[in-house]
Amino acid sequence: MAIGAGMSLGITLCAFLLCSFTGLKYIWPPPQENSFVIDFTEEIEDEELWAKSADTPINDPICIAADNDYYLYRNFRRQSEFAGCLFMDFRGSGDWTNRNNLVYGHTVAGSTTRFGTLRYYSSQVYYRNHPVMWLFTRDHVYKCYVFAVYKTRFTKDGVFKTFEGDPDGFTAWLKEAEAKSVIDSNISYRDVTKTLSLCTCCTGASQGYRWNVVLSLVQQDP
Repeated sequence: MAIGAGMSLGITLCAFLLCSFTGLKYIWPPPQENSFVIDFTEEIEDEELWAKSADTPINDPICIAADNDYYLYRNFRRQSEFAGCLFMDFRGSGDWTNRNNLVYGHTVAGSTTRFGTLRYYSSQVYYRNHPVMWLFTRDHVYKCYVFAVYKTRFTKDGVFKTFEGDPDGFTAWLKEAEAKSVIDSNISYRDVTKTLSLCTCCTGASQGYRWNVVLSLVQQDP
């Protein structure tokens, strides 16, 4: 399935922005029974964006700090919490101009909070039921198509790159991700120009590895 001009979204999308004392609020899609509200609050200084996956527990703000340790065991209100919160790789630009945009979150045994459900994407059936996520920044809305799902050994290299200044490396990584994906998304790496990588730890016998769910980012707003 191509993500370019050859694919029709088959739906008209628009955002309603409401100004309030709590900050910036999206109602998305246009108000209807199944709409959901995304509310950016001014009190959360590091809150940069929001991830939403319909009919799954993923419905969380995403923060960014000066390193990748700060939010490991802090929630988005900067309070101590074992499950931490979702956070962007500090090496990212923060404005979504990177080729590969990295977001991390914990998998807590016995819980579906944070990224506890990412492992379910190893099932083709689960993928078919949840092929799309939404990403909201303070300026833009992105529809994110699940492109590839694979397990990788935890290192400081490989998956943990933004590929800035390295278009050939980005293309090679996309091709490799498609080849080793455990699901078939019918999306060709040739049709992917920008990605969101959702990374979480593996549990049990796979400790030391990470699940990486790679999504193709497609901006929806004008």
